[in-house]
Amino acid sequence: MITSVQQSIIEVVAEILECEEQELSMGYRKEENDEWDSVNTLRMFTSIEAEFNVRLSMEQFLNVETIQDIVSLIEAEKHDH
Repeated sequence: MITSVQQSIIEVVAEILECEEQELSMGYRKEENDEWDSVNTLRMFTSIEAEFNVRLSMEQFLNVETIQDIVSLIEAEKHDH
């Protein structure tokens, strides 16, 4: 079952990578899409901060490998505040 946080992240990633949401899963890796480059990583970072009204560590965000990694960062940030 997909959570609302997971669905929101998938929507943001799909919009930025210009792909269909159905192509994405929690295990989707950035190596699977050539569009997931440094520019789009920055776009994801700013969009996700705005979407969830959180402040994330850019260093941690740059190290994410999967969509689940992004979800985990959001959940950790929301849990801490």
